[in-house]
Amino acid sequence: MIPAALVEAVQRDSVDALRRLLTSTPPSPDTLSAALALAAALPCQLETAAVLLEFGANPERALALVAACDQDRRDCPELARLLVARGASVNQVSRPDGKPALLLAVRRGHAGLTRQLIEVRADVNLAEPNLRWTPLLAAVSIDRADLAKLLLDARADPNAMSSDGTALAMAACRGHPGLVRLLLDRRADPNLCAPVDPDAKPDADQDADPDDLDSYSPLAYAACNGHRECVELLLRAGARPDAPTSALGRTPLILAALNGHAGVAAALLAAGANPNLAEPLHRWTPLVTAVHTDAVEVVNVLLADRRTDVNWLTDDGTALAKAAEAGNVALVTRLLSAGADADKADEVDGHTPLMWAAQSGHAGAIERLLSRGARPERENSAGQSAILLAACNGHAAALEQLLRRSESSAAKQQAVNAAMQAVADDAGRQLEPGVARRIRNLLETAREEVVENQSNNLVGGLVSPKSGRSVRDSSGVPGPAAAASAAVAAPAAPPVVSGTMTRLISSQTVLPHGFLQSLDIRRDTLRYLSQGHFGCVYQAQRADGHYVVLKVVSAPFRPNQPDQASSVSEANRREVELMQAMRHRNIVQFYTAQLVPGSLVICMEYIHGENLRLYRQRLGSLAESLIVNYLSQICHGLNYVHSQNVCHRDVKCENIMLQLSTGLVKIIDFGLSKKIHATEVYHSGVGTLLWMAPEVLLFAEDPTRRRRRYDPKAADVYSLGCSLHELCTGVPPLYSEEGPGFLKCLYHAKRTDEPLPRTPCCAAA
Repeated sequence: MIPAALVEAVQRDSVDALRRLLTSTPPSPDTLSAALALAAALPCQLETAAVLLEFGANPERALALVAACDQDRRDCPELARLLVARGASVNQVSRPDGKPALLLAVRRGHAGLTRQLIEVRADVNLAEPNLRWTPLLAAVSIDRADLAKLLLDARADPNAMSSDGTALAMAACRGHPGLVRLLLDRRADPNLCAPVDPDAKPDADQDADPDDLDSYSPLAYAACNGHRECVELLLRAGARPDAPTSALGRTPLILAALNGHAGVAAALLAAGANPNLAEPLHRWTPLVTAVHTDAVEVVNVLLADRRTDVNWLTDDGTALAKAAEAGNVALVTRLLSAGADADKADEVDGHTPLMWAAQSGHAGAIERLLSRGARPERENSAGQSAILLAACNGHAAALEQLLRRSESSAAKQQAVNAAMQAVADDAGRQLEPGVARRIRNLLETAREEVVENQSNNLVGGLVSPKSGRSVRDSSGVPGPAAAASAAVAAPAAPPVVSGTMTRLISSQTVLPHGFLQSLDIRRDTLRYLSQGHFGCVYQAQRADGHYVVLKVVSAPFRPNQPDQASSVSEANRREVELMQAMRHRNIVQFYTAQLVPGSLVICMEYIHGENLRLYRQRLGSLAESLIVNYLSQICHGLNYVHSQNVCHRDVKCENIMLQLSTGLVKIIDFGLSKKIHATEVYHSGVGTLLWMAPEVLLFAEDPTRRRRRYDPKAADVYSLGCSLHELCTGVPPLYSEEGPGFLKCLYHAKRTDEPLPRTPCCAAA
């Protein structure tokens, strides 16, 4: 503690009173040093400081020099000279931050004191320990070119590295061309940037910002802040125009685009900067970056350079995708005019620019993209089209626009159906009721139009019913006659149920109201389709507009039998169990099944079309290309069935449905199907006679041969071959209108005692 009398004497700057006090009551050296520090901290205390030094105050211990240097006073140089003359270290540092006296003098902008300290040999490169700032960096930070010149003349290192980079980086960041020129003249390196500290981490109480861990070169700083004159000075001095930042890998051109500095971008391109260098994290180029930040002027500068790749693909799409997502019609138009691909999808999820615009509901961007050939029905990797995305996000105007501009096709039909299903599920429940209703109406109208157009344009493989030949023009391409034939041959819609059948459907014992309500089916939409061996098949429409098929399997109801499943045939129980696990585009889609009194009701996909047998009979013959197409699809579906260890056992054209609107074929009727087990012996003869493999026929007709085994998958393949024969000729193999021809072949097969070839399935068993 300093005595009160001594403090008063120092503060009053009374030299005589101070001498009398020190003479009468000599204080300790520590007290004198503390009094000296107090005097140095007050203005106009030069004589007081001299008296304290005369009586033995220690300038080193009191840090008086530092205190003097940190004050904005005229007497600072004289006080500093006095303290140094009495033994104070010229390089002493403050406590506890360890800042050198010269650094403090420069930071306070004291030119005289800085000159004085330099004259007494202060270390011009001595840095404080925290940020490693030198006096030169401090001079640049306050835009003092005169102090920087003093330090450089005293051989300050222009390339001394701090945690913020060099003095040149600081000058470029602040946009001071004079300082940049001065430092470059003193051989400052224009390409030096601070190394990234591998242990550096953002503050725990703040959100992590990758920029906090990045390190910029002088050129990167100047480009980021839009200082074009500094950029040009650095480029002329040899700065590398494509040098990336050390952590995020952004080039100066990317930084200029990110911050919308068109002039800087032009200067960098003129110096040879590569406009297609992308940062490594998201693979964004300068163009993608500029579009993302709506920097229209930068986009124009980049597109003016012929080297710029307008279709560069990033992880989340092209520059056009970014503009479409933001709904920036001006940028969309500019990019399209520069050659951007309106239908280019990204590699991660397959999103196209049109999908981004549809998802956000940007009508202007959608219009521009559609005019350049973007396809509304195209799907991404998740099976979502622009039509579906617009519908699920409640953008009715955008949806109407997409439906109006898309061509009627199988792809459009598929997109509309998928959108209707999505709106009927969770997506529709998240929409406003009025919006959801309008979207459903739009989709329903579009589906009806597509079905009508497609049924009138089935030109591939259509033939004249009279001639039995393909209806084609002289060029070999289906002509107008084919379309007319398709219109005539198209099957009529299923008749509306009436009369006795209406009473049957309305009966609560067949289809209870609660059951229909659980499936969201309107009773007034039920239509009779066909009568089968096990029961009836109906078409129905759900409340969301989605069509389904109800297969009602009737059986005697036994009230005394607790197990209702026992009243339903084993074949249909097996059909339900197997179809529940089937998911394939060439397999009819199973939805659900439910037991009602006396019946089993199976709800599955409705296929607008007819089976291949009726289709072949109606047309008379099929083009080879069409047969190959159908056969390929059947093979895909049957291969999937076999991959599930299931054999169909009744493959024939009658059990293969053709969807007229899309040309898609689907395998149906799994009533005879069976799960395959490697250890099971297969000798049952099931199927349809003319399509059954010989080994299956033999087992069915001759019980003595049942000791042998056959491969059920191979039997399916044989049936597939018979179906191919039927598609080509109209009848299966061994067919005879009189009947005996087939029976003779069967008799010959039964009399032939040649062993059947062993198959892998038989060997495993």
